[in-house]
Amino acid sequence: MKKIISVLLAVSVVLCSFGFCVAAADGKQYRDYNVYTLLGDSVASGYDDVEKDSTSCQFKYKENGYGAKVAKVLGAKLNSMACPAVRTVEMRYLLEDDYPADDYIFYGIAYDWQREGFKEEYRNAVREADIITVGIGGNDYLTYLVWVVLEEMDNTGLGVHKEFANKIKELIKEEGIDEEIFETIIDVASVMDVLPDLAQMLPTAFAEALKRYYVNWNCVIEDIYYYNEDVELYAIGGLNYSYCEIFDKIDDASGILYNIGKVVAEVGNRPQIDGAEKYGYTYVSTEGTDCVLTHPTPEGYTRIAELILDALPDVRYGYTDAAYGSEYYNAVYFMTRKGYMEGISDTEFGVKEKFTAGELAETLCNIAGETQDDAFAWATEKGFVTGKADSDVGYFALISALNSFSKDQGKADFFYSIRFLLFAVKNLFTEAAFGTVKRGTAAKVICGYCGL
Repeated sequence: MKKIISVLLAVSVVLCSFGFCVAAADGKQYRDYNVYTLLGDSVASGYDDVEKDSTSCQFKYKENGYGAKVAKVLGAKLNSMACPAVRTVEMRYLLEDDYPADDYIFYGIAYDWQREGFKEEYRNAVREADIITVGIGGNDYLTYLVWVVLEEMDNTGLGVHKEFANKIKELIKEEGIDEEIFETIIDVASVMDVLPDLAQMLPTAFAEALKRYYVNWNCVIEDIYYYNEDVELYAIGGLNYSYCEIFDKIDDASGILYNIGKVVAEVGNRPQIDGAEKYGYTYVSTEGTDCVLTHPTPEGYTRIAELILDALPDVRYGYTDAAYGSEYYNAVYFMTRKGYMEGISDTEFGVKEKFTAGELAETLCNIAGETQDDAFAWATEKGFVTGKADSDVGYFALISALNSFSKDQGKADFFYSIRFLLFAVKNLFTEAAFGTVKRGTAAKVICGYCGL
């Protein structure tokens, strides 16, 4: 029991601006990311448990953080918008108008977050980004848990509870937090007979913290896409604290701390993992990253940077007929990355192959986010396609299908209709208007429909 309580208290691409790419050390080539925006908490900011200077990384460039390492490889400008103690609550406060934050808003942060114009700076960093990583969560359900428990104990008036809370606060402020201090905290708690009440508080507070985090995570992702719907977004998973050095020192043969750390990581990363499928961003697991107390070691930060870079797409993907720099690359890359279309093989997209009514139906079904067993039957019933699944699709049939689809999706307001009409007329003077639409041309036309 003592060790369980102690754990809970303890954890309370390369420059392409001018049309060329330089390969990374492993030969990988990245897209032209001009601006990289880093969002998140102390781990995202590059906070160091050894240095222990949170002011040095409050919305500032931190050379040893994973953000700086990734930006250097990509040759991108880094907008460092991460800060210790930040939660999804603070992010919603910065990204939403009149968000009703709680009593712990920017708790313990020395940065002047109320400075006039800071909200707009934060939002602009999201708006201008080509790529964003967001690493957040630990403060939502762990640090917040400690804050709530300590405040509750401070406010109970139950004899020594207030004294215990003050003692913990003093110990946490010590220069070092090691096994001896953990044991001291628990010894004090035992002597003061606090543990029974503490054990009753923890489950309720933890459940409430997780519930808030699960709701807020989705809101934060939607806020990011609201300001920048086309950004390439990566969610960085929380640490498995069982890999932290401090726990290696106080764990026993039972491995209970490892199991607790693993469970906390799995629970805390669940909304990030689920959201990847829901919103289309990429989830990057940090499993196996070494840490000191609750933050990565220098090697740990390097590892996270490498995991992010590994997750980025290689512009030299396998479709040789839609290679980087070709007229089809942008459209094919978008359609395949989003999962709207697939290639005809691992090495060929089939840009010159005919585009069939069945493929059109499948594409529209994917864009709509439908999970139909028979996409062609669904599209036929909707009136998007006619005829047989293997029949050719002409330009006017494609435009008609997209127009009907836009109405079905609620996009066909007056201004959208005018924009789409102009797009359709412009393409009358291209090869797309004559004969059967090819798969590469279809990808470009549908991207035009998507507003790219």
